[in-house]
Amino acid sequence: MKFTAISLFLASLFFTGYNHVFAARFVMETPEEISANGSPVTVTIYLDAETDSVGGISSTFSFPSDMYDIASISTTNSVVSLWLTAPRVSNEKNFDLRTRIVFEGIFPGGFTGVRGTAYRGSRPGVIGTITLNPKHEGVGNFLLDTTEIRAGDGIGTLLFSESLVRQFSIPKLVSVQPTVIKNETEISGSSIQVELSRSNLIENNKWYLIIRDDNTNRTVDHIEIAERKEHNPRDIPMFMWRTTTSPYVLLHQSRTMYVHTKIIYNDGTFAYKTIEPVDNSQKNNVVSRILVCIGIFIAVLYRYWYQFVHAFSSFIRKKVR
Repeated sequence: MKFTAISLFLASLFFTGYNHVFAARFVMETPEEISANGSPVTVTIYLDAETDSVGGISSTFSFPSDMYDIASISTTNSVVSLWLTAPRVSNEKNFDLRTRIVFEGIFPGGFTGVRGTAYRGSRPGVIGTITLNPKHEGVGNFLLDTTEIRAGDGIGTLLFSESLVRQFSIPKLVSVQPTVIKNETEISGSSIQVELSRSNLIENNKWYLIIRDDNTNRTVDHIEIAERKEHNPRDIPMFMWRTTTSPYVLLHQSRTMYVHTKIIYNDGTFAYKTIEPVDNSQKNNVVSRILVCIGIFIAVLYRYWYQFVHAFSSFIRKKVR
C-alpha cells in the first residue's frame, strides 16, 4: 500500500512537470557576450505554443536604465495578429531604476506555432525585437515578468506561465561608438499615395493602407508607420515608429488616431504622409444630431417669425376689443 501511494504521488509529480514542460511559454533570446566596442544588443522575445492554442498574451520586458538606451523596438515579422498594446515604453513611474516595455496582443482563431514546408511540426514565433545601446559597464539582468498567456478556447483560460531572467555583463567600454543619427533630409511627399480601404480578403474586412510612391528617381529603403494622437509626425519619438510593409492593417480599427506614414529612401531623404482620424464616437453622434435639430428649429423659426408675430398681434387685439 505504501509503495502504491508513493508511486501515485511520484506519477502525479511527473505528469504535472510534463504538462508544464510542454505548455505554451515565452522564450527570451539574448546575446551570450556583449562587445566592449559598444555594439547594439538585440533581445528577441518569442512565443512557443507547444501543444496549446494561444488566444492572448501580455508581459513586461525591463532592463536597468543606467546601463542601456533604447535604439529601436520592432514588431517586424511578429506573429501577433492584433495588438491591444503594441510594444512601447511604460509611462508608470517605478523606483527600481528600470526601463519597462509593455505589450499585449491577441490571436483571433488561436496561435499554435509557425509551420513551414521545410520542417515538421511547428516552431516558436517572434513577438518583438528590442535593440539596446550599452552605455555603462556592469552586471545586470533582462527581466520578462507579469506574464500572462491565455488559451484560444473562447473564454481565455489562463495558462501556466513564468517570469524569465537573463543575466548579462557589460565589459568596460573601451571605444564606445555613439549612436549615429543620419542627417536625413525631409522632402515633399507629393509623390506618395496612401490609400485607405477594407476588404473581406484582408483580415476579415479590417481597415488597411496601401502605400505607393511614384517617384522613380529614388529607391525606397523601408516604410514606417505610427498611429498616434499627435497630429504632427515630427513630434513622435523615434521608437514609436514601426517598420512595416504594404498593405498595412491598422491597429486602431476605430480610426480615432492619426496614421502617419514615413517613407525612407536609400539616399538619406524621407517624406511624410498623414491620414487624419475619424471621430466615430456615439457621444459625438448624439451631440451632432441635437445640434442639427436645433439648427433646423432656428431656421424654421426665422422663416415663419413674421407670420407668427402678425398672428399673435391679431389675437391680442381681438382679446382687447
